[in-house]
Amino acid sequence: LDPDITFSDDPLRMMRCIRFSTQLNFRIEDTTQLALCRNAERIKIISQERIIDELNKIILSPVPSIGFIELERCGLLDIILPEIAALRGTESRNGKAHKDNFFHTLEVLDNIAQVTENNTEDSLFLRWAALLHDIGKIGIPDRILNKPTRLTDEEWEIMQKHPIYSGEILKEFTAISDMASAVKYHHEWYDGTGYPYKLKGEEIPFVSRIITV
Repeated sequence: LDPDITFSDDPLRMMRCIRFSTQLNFRIEDTTQLALCRNAERIKIISQERIIDELNKIILSPVPSIGFIELERCGLLDIILPEIAALRGTESRNGKAHKDNFFHTLEVLDNIAQVTENNTEDSLFLRWAALLHDIGKIGIPDRILNKPTRLTDEEWEIMQKHPIYSGEILKEFTAISDMASAVKYHHEWYDGTGYPYKLKGEEIPFVSRIITV
């Protein structure tokens, strides 16, 4: 079968292709990979509900980062979850390259996947929270996010607002309810030394305590 015809006829097959490669842990061969890239824009004709259903299956895979790397590689991620794709890039702390926010997010997602079941609603919620926890960093200016030297006190104050931005962005996220509150508090610490709200102990939502990084 010609993968271009297969994906063009039903663009959701692109999501299924990546989902199967994630669930079964196989490499998508080059001809099919190129067809995914060529046909990525066709996913726009598929309803959000059907796309979310496939994303949920990828997220509930044993190693969900495999699927998100493939989605990013072929350009689908820029279309279906542009906020996650926008996390690509290095954040610097204290003058040193600290982490690529996109791959850091996938690392957190995989860590949560290792300690949760692959077929429950609670696991799905936790994994979505892990995926979306740093989404507010797209609201932080690049001059701060990627600054090669130590942040000033003023810049650090701005950086600490990214959980607030995450919560604001996810108010519109209807695929899973209560996601905004789960990610808004992920930098709060049990002893009250976190940010931005200085919550402590049981004041911090349980899911936020789990994904605290």
